[in-house]
Amino acid sequence: MYTLTLIVLAVMVVVYVLASTKLKLSVELSMFVTAIAASIVGGIILPDVNRLELLLPLRHIAEGAATYLDLILIFFFATFFMNIIKESGGLTLMAKAILSVSNIRPLALLLVMILMLVPGAITGAGSVSVLVAGSTAALVLSRIEYPRTGPQR
Repeated sequence: MYTLTLIVLAVMVVVYVLASTKLKLSVELSMFVTAIAASIVGGIILPDVNRLELLLPLRHIAEGAATYLDLILIFFFATFFMNIIKESGGLTLMAKAILSVSNIRPLALLLVMILMLVPGAITGAGSVSVLVAGSTAALVLSRIEYPRTGPQR
C-alpha cells in the first residue's frame, strides 16, 4: 500500500513539474493533468486489474466533473478572468500604483489587501485569486520592505 502511494506521489510530482515547465500550463491546468495522470497510474498499478478497473479512475473524474459542474464553472471562469487581468497588465498596474504610495505603509498594506481580496470577491473563488495575484502581492510586500514575520509588537 505504501509503495503504491509513493509511486503515485512520484508520478504526480514529475507530471506537475513537466506540465508547468515544459508545457507551460497554468497552475490549475497543471494540477488537472496531474490528477488525471495519478488516477491512471493508480488504476493501472492496482494488483487485481481487469479491463473495467482500468476505466475506473476516468469514470470517477467524469462523475466528479458532472456532480460539481457548478463549482467547476465558477473556478474555470474565475481562473479565466484572473488570467485576463494578469496578462493584460492589470496586476502590474495595480502593483505600480501601490508602490507609488509605499512611503505611507498603512495605505500600502490596505491596497495590497484590496489587490488580493477584490478579485476573489468578484469571481467567487478566493483560492484562484491567491494563486494568480499572490506572487504580485508578495513582490509588492518585499519592495516596501515588509518583514516576513509581520509587524513586531
